[in-house]
This record gives sequence, structure tokens and C-alpha cells, in this order.
Amino acid sequence: SELSSISKINNWGFFLFDLRRALAWDWWIPVFMGLNGIWLLLNLLCPGQTCFNFSLALLFTIAPECIVWSNWPLMHVGTASMAVSLAIISLKNNNILLSLLLALCTALLVSWFALQLYLPRLIPVALISAVIYAAYCINNHVHFFTKSNCVFLIYTALISSILLFDWLYHNYDAILRMLNSSYPGQRRIYGGAPAGIWDFNYARGWLFPITIKDSFFAKYTKIPSNPSEAMSYISLFIPITVSALYYVCKSYRKINYIVISALALLFLFIAYEYIGLPEIIGKITFLNRSVPGRSIIGIGFTSVILLAFLYKYRNTIDIKHKFLFFSTCLLPFIIFFARNRELVDFIRENY
Repeated sequence: SELSSISKINNWGFFLFDLRRALAWDWWIPVFMGLNGIWLLLNLLCPGQTCFNFSLALLFTIAPECIVWSNWPLMHVGTASMAVSLAIISLKNNNILLSLLLALCTALLVSWFALQLYLPRLIPVALISAVIYAAYCINNHVHFFTKSNCVFLIYTALISSILLFDWLYHNYDAILRMLNSSYPGQRRIYGGAPAGIWDFNYARGWLFPITIKDSFFAKYTKIPSNPSEAMSYISLFIPITVSALYYVCKSYRKINYIVISALALLFLFIAYEYIGLPEIIGKITFLNRSVPGRSIIGIGFTSVILLAFLYKYRNTIDIKHKFLFFSTCLLPFIIFFARNRELVDFIRENY
């Protein structure tokens, strides 16, 4: 009965197919949206490396956290990536009819993204999408206010506003009750991990598959076990940060604002995850409405973007710094094993 239900693309199967195919549609649409959305965005940001960009998109898509959470994170990242990609395509377009079509698709994606309602993941992804889009416009010196792009922006805002206000109208009372609740309405978290587990949190991800063991995770970190987050996304942010900083310092005369922005976002999410943010920054970025354990999606997403750019600029990094990149990959293991003698005994006894 709600007009806004049109934007929930994962539910279209229930109107088009029988129940069995509709359930398959509902399950697989986030996967295809995540894979193709990230792939398209990386191809627009770093053209000429299609296969490598596909590999990065696939690595993110099959990340354990995405799979264990029933592809839900892919719905967040996929809709945002696809919406940003269509917005970038609109910048290069001069056809009014195509602008209207792009506006309709983008409005559906923006509404679908917003109506997923899970702020702990939506906020980091929305922050990345907005910053990367703005950085792309600055980096490429685009003519933002062309006739076709203005049509795109106006109709995108108009259609998405209609869909979201329709949802707001039908669910206003429920929203008020939720906003006045202690959780999630009044919850504010400014980040920071418990003392002594920073090195372990970095080591989680595909680099450290032993973390999947519930008993081990709970015993040695003294925090509740959550295997899907223990495995998380591809976790290479220390070597990525070192390499990106090296590239920025070496190319300071021709700075790529997308790399700078992605690097700044990576620092922001690392600070939120492990250190904590000042109250003012938490409010400005809305990360105070997120949760460190869920905002790890921001580290995974920005890492994929930075890896694409590092591959693009790989020829500017000499062999000495390539060695530095790979050697820093070992840093979390060295720190973790050095600080956890019990872990060494555990592996000796069981493996």
C-alpha cells in the first residue's frame, strides 16, 4: 500500500515470480548489487584495470561478514556504490532523456539505501559515498551545473523525497517511538576499543583465520565472540596507509583528491574503531550513531578503493617501498604473537 515499497528492489521478486524464485531473488539481489556496484565504481575511479577492479569487488563481496550477515552489508555498499556511479556517469552526460533515466534509477537506489534503516552501517557507507563523489568532482574539474546534470540532481532529489516522505507519513508514530527509545534512538557511541586488543582487532580479517574459533576469540580477547566480525573484510590497512602516504608525499605536486579523501576516511574509521572520537567530530560525521564493530565496513570499503588506486599508481612505487608494503603486512602478526605467549602455547598444543 505504500508508494515507498517500490524502492525496495529486493522485494520485487514477490510481485514478479512464484515464492521459490522470489526468495532466490531476495537473497541474490544484494550480492549482484554489491559486486556490480563496487566494480562499476572502481572502474569509473580507476579505468583501465577492469580485471583487478573485479577482483577487489569480488573480495569484498565474499567477505565472511557479508555472508554471515545474509548479504545485508552488500545491500548497504551495493546501493551506495551504484548510486555514486550513476551520479558520476551523469556528470559526463549531455542527454536530457538519459539524465531523467539516471535520475529515476538513482532515486530508487537512494531510497532503498535509506530505508534499510540500519544506521551503524549506513552512516559510514554514506559518509564514504558523499566524500568520494565530492573528491571526484574536484579532482576531475567537472562542470557540475550543466543543464543535464541539474536535471539529474533535481529529479533525483524530487523522486527520492516523494518515496521517503511517503514512508515517513505511513510510519511516523513508529519512528517517534523508536527515536525516543534508549536503543537505538538515544544511543550515542564515540568509539574506541577495550585496552589491549588493538593489535588483535587489526589481525582479524582473512589474514588471521584462527579467529573464527569462538572459544579462542572469547578466551584471549576477553570480549564476546562474534565469528562473522572476527573474520571481517580484507584487513590490510597498515600497509595500505603506509603506501598511500608514500604516494601522496611523492606526488604532492599533482595530488589525487580521491586518494587523499579515502586516506582521511580510513584514518577517521581507524580512530573511531580503536581510539575514539571527540564529541564534536562524532556529531559532525554522525558516527556517534554508529558502533565500532559495525563501522568496520568503512575500513573495508575505503581499503578496497585505496588498493585500486595503489595498483593504478604501482609504477610510482619503487622496489624498496614495495618491500615495505609487504613487510608491514606482517606487523600485526609480530605484535600479536609477541604480546600473547599463551597463543603460541595454544598453537603448539593444538596444531
